[in-house]
Amino acid sequence: KQAATLVIEENKNIKETLKQEPIQHIEDLNKHVFQLIEKGTHCDEVEINLILQQAFHYYGLSNFLTSVVIPVLHEIGKRWEKGEWDAYQESISSMVVRDFLVQIRRNFKYRDNAPLVLGACLPNEQHEIPVQILLLQLMQLGWKTILVGSSPAPGSLESIVEKLKPVKVLLYASTNIPFEMNP
Repeated sequence: KQAATLVIEENKNIKETLKQEPIQHIEDLNKHVFQLIEKGTHCDEVEINLILQQAFHYYGLSNFLTSVVIPVLHEIGKRWEKGEWDAYQESISSMVVRDFLVQIRRNFKYRDNAPLVLGACLPNEQHEIPVQILLLQLMQLGWKTILVGSSPAPGSLESIVEKLKPVKVLLYASTNIPFEMNP
């Protein structure tokens, strides 16, 4: 419960810090998003990765996240929910996007004295891509970031916070499941 309260408070601060562009509507989706959906339909990992690279170089990180990554993830989710895509198409396409974001984070340079923010999903939360996106946005603002990942083991969040002593901790859940399973 204390973690949830901290998440709510930090979310307010992060929203003020990160001035995001609005997410585009389907009619405004760009050619990169359409190409990613087309290649995702056929589970063409190599082409998905190539299109992500092209879009990243074309837009730069900030616009890449808001104009390509977030819209394509929303479209993938909608197609899966409507039954237009099978779970394997959603999984493969999302994982290629996730892996691409991990590569960007691994190659992002920051100062040694940058403040540390720790990002993690709550236990029983499997969707880590939103945390990846937020951490990349924070890196652009000068933060050093560490991602714990999805569904950490019980007690591991407390242990890593105690060990690393981050300035901020970002905890994420996309559903109520983590709160229901860990009251």
